[in-house]
Amino acid sequence: MGCLITDDIEFPDEVACPPSIETGPAAPQPLNRVIKVDTQADAPDAGVGQVDFEVTIRDCNESQRLQYQALLDYDPDFGGTPAPFSVGTIQPGTRDPFAFSLPFSALSGGEGGCHKVELFVTTRFVFGDIEPTIPGDIGTATWWLAVTNEANPTVDMVQCR
Repeated sequence: MGCLITDDIEFPDEVACPPSIETGPAAPQPLNRVIKVDTQADAPDAGVGQVDFEVTIRDCNESQRLQYQALLDYDPDFGGTPAPFSVGTIQPGTRDPFAFSLPFSALSGGEGGCHKVELFVTTRFVFGDIEPTIPGDIGTATWWLAVTNEANPTVDMVQCR
């Protein structure tokens, strides 16, 4: 004997939850701290160096591929299109830990001062923007860098924004 179903079956939609970003105790650049970078001392090879970041990305949709963008000194109040220094896709199973790097060359030629690094992670971005295609489906993390060198040995972090 068999059973014939004539009614439509509604399957619940996959739970949508935004990704979260955190750093572990051994992360090279933990969140919620000012990161001190000396472009000369940290890069003895003529200023060629980078700041390495490592995060853990959590998302309840473990089989979902995610996209990321990392931006330097982006200020939405000044308009313009975000110009990420690092973009890509995070495959399922590679989220813990996830690493990206900021080359010293992106720091205005190694210029000293305060810099803001932001990481945005979502299922999919609106083309050419940091907005997610699904409202609210975004995880963010922010780091503040105090960049020094021989010409600029101190940084006034009050001027950061």
